[in-house]
Amino acid sequence: MPSPDPPDDPLAGLPTNFVLGMERAMRLLEEIAAGKDVVVAIAERRRALDELLDGVDTVHALGALIRSEVALDPESYSESETPGSSYVVEMTAAALLARSARAPNGARVLDGAFTTQVREVTGDACFLESLRRALGAGSPVSGVSAARGRAAAQDLMLRAPGWVWQEHETLRGLFGEERFEARLRAEVGLGVDEAIACADGWVVEAGGWAADRLANALADDRAFGPGHPVYDWADSHVGGPWRDQPIEQQAQFLPMVWAWSTEGEALVLTPERLASASGVSVEHARCYLEALSLKLGEATDIDWFQATDMVRWKPFIDLGGGEYMPTVPGNDLWALRSLFESVVKGKSYAKHRGSWLEQRAAGLLAGVLRPTQDVRNAYIVDATGSRIGEVDAILQLDDTVICVEAKSATMRPSARRGGDALRGFLAENFTKAVEQSARARAAVLDGRLVDEAGRPIALAGHVREVHTVAVTLDDLSAVAPVVWQLEGTELLAAGSAPPWVLTLHELEQVCATTEWPAQLILFLRRRARLNELARHLASDELDWWMHFLNRGLYFEDEDAAARVRFASLTGPLDAWMLYERGLRETPAPKSRMPLDDRSRAALTRLDARRPDGWMLASVALMSGAGTAMADIWDAIEEAVPRAQSRQKVQRLRFEFQDHPWPIVLVAMVVPDQGRYELGAHLDDALAQRVAESPDVDVVVLGFLHDTTVRSIRVARAQTTD
Repeated sequence: MPSPDPPDDPLAGLPTNFVLGMERAMRLLEEIAAGKDVVVAIAERRRALDELLDGVDTVHALGALIRSEVALDPESYSESETPGSSYVVEMTAAALLARSARAPNGARVLDGAFTTQVREVTGDACFLESLRRALGAGSPVSGVSAARGRAAAQDLMLRAPGWVWQEHETLRGLFGEERFEARLRAEVGLGVDEAIACADGWVVEAGGWAADRLANALADDRAFGPGHPVYDWADSHVGGPWRDQPIEQQAQFLPMVWAWSTEGEALVLTPERLASASGVSVEHARCYLEALSLKLGEATDIDWFQATDMVRWKPFIDLGGGEYMPTVPGNDLWALRSLFESVVKGKSYAKHRGSWLEQRAAGLLAGVLRPTQDVRNAYIVDATGSRIGEVDAILQLDDTVICVEAKSATMRPSARRGGDALRGFLAENFTKAVEQSARARAAVLDGRLVDEAGRPIALAGHVREVHTVAVTLDDLSAVAPVVWQLEGTELLAAGSAPPWVLTLHELEQVCATTEWPAQLILFLRRRARLNELARHLASDELDWWMHFLNRGLYFEDEDAAARVRFASLTGPLDAWMLYERGLRETPAPKSRMPLDDRSRAALTRLDARRPDGWMLASVALMSGAGTAMADIWDAIEEAVPRAQSRQKVQRLRFEFQDHPWPIVLVAMVVPDQGRYELGAHLDDALAQRVAESPDVDVVVLGFLHDTTVRSIRVARAQTTD
């Protein structure tokens, strides 16, 4: 009798890192469910790591882990598939900082088996610590506790919330003014540009240093055998029958084993070496390394994860004698903002930081949207004329408005770790952003806006649609993609309509991949609907943006009871970004919506001409799911010759049930002989459809002898807010 088919693997086809994470989570949760205390389980992993590191040189251990966990190939990098994790290096460095010296290199080859064991131990400990913090935050079913748990996990596991070039611009914008540069030079010893040069210079050169070390070992023409440094190293470190191999073969493979096991030596920095790689003075390089380094023995009596935090913000280890070992290449760039803020902190800087973020965020959106009206720093007034709030920027397109609010506050380390301070930070920033969003929306619709001088601000025409966007400097990914989980808590009142919350670096990437202004408006509609559906989870806002570009964000037909978790969707975006910056040679296409070419042509024409109602008409042309728009264009193409041959107007009617924005789309194809009556035909069709469907948006498109949109008429639903 044939054996039954095995059950379907629920993890089949999912991204590798997602699968590995789920498998680890299930294994460790079983361990805890069986009675193991979380703290005890973490301590066991720390002892296991110490045993793995026993006798291993600090520099060699970190070099091996940098190679396995951090070295990324831009040609193949994928967040969902690349196995390396920076936290593995950070947690190992934290353990090594408990030593008072480098320690001699024991008789061990630091090969793939070593790095795999370290990755397994630190990965377990990282998950267990995230679990401990989540459990300490309270009930897992509480929205606030869930946010604290996610913050704890992300704090441990995720790094670099953006690309290096984005952080370059941010650092220059925040600290580049002379009043701040002068303080940095006085207290740190260098300015912004020198610091950026240091952060970039050695990372670019590091790969070459390691390659040169191997090449030099292979090119060593000394007789291979006892007395040769590589042979002597292998004699004390490498087991197995290698001595039985011909000396010529030993001379070929042993230098590679040696180079891999001691690769960290190639990465050791001195002020002179950093200066040469970065093009700065030796003194600037020395100040840079001193400001961002920890000394061996500095974490002797410190909690493992507290020490890991220290490594993140000071990512070099001072080995003594003017030598420094990096931990995670690139972490020094992301540590600069915190270092600089500790120097220039104060009201003057805080005001500048907020103003810079306002201008940067509003400028990005204005550049993409090309609004008909761009108002900065508007004030909200009540019925008596008293000011009760402010809107950083108001961008109007047709009858649609986007209100922009900048939130530049810096999160405390304890808040990043998911501590109770996160609740306070969210109350001060997220909750206030929600309240400001509601006030801004009402003020725009009611016409209660004034400028600095108290003069009324008049927006063009009648505004029917308002969206709010809150842009942050600090990462709120623990909350932003799943704000619906906070509804009904002290942080988000039931029935609230939160703004779209994203970081500046996320906004930059969204703007870089936006084709038409109406595309962003449609996204904001669908993104707000996700908060209402309250069942979809993602890791950050770029995942939602990429889902929108690739597949849309229409989930009305799904099982309302089922929660859906999305793995990372940003791989194509990452590849395109790397290619655009010249860091990847393999071409990577720019992600865009899978629209019919006829829709693209119509959208481009509408955006260029911008007749009355162009925004709503453009949104309608992107609202069809799957092949719906292609089918609509096919129907229009069939109607064009029919109208000409019959000399009769052809009417086509389509409906999009896009809650809460249903649309009726009417296509009117008029024979060429009736071209002068096209407007009248559109007016009649609009009036008829509005009478039939007053509670939906109506868009009427006019065509003549081809599929070029000649004219439009639109009417907003009478119930549209």
